[in-house]
Amino acid sequence: MTVDHTPTHCAPAPVSRELPRWLLLTMGGGGLALMVAYLRRAGPITGGRFMQAWTRGYLGRDT
Repeated sequence: MTVDHTPTHCAPAPVSRELPRWLLLTMGGGGLALMVAYLRRAGPITGGRFMQAWTRGYLGRDT
């Protein structure tokens, strides 16, 4: 029986492929800010605006 034993102090440190938490929070906050800015600029979705978009073909279009 062959046993391959490598002491742990000889092994290289493991490489972390995870993104840092601050980067994830920054990207999430940036996406939230862009979404809020877009929704503010677009205005509220009212029944009248919805029906106008529906009749113009922007919603429910079969492509």
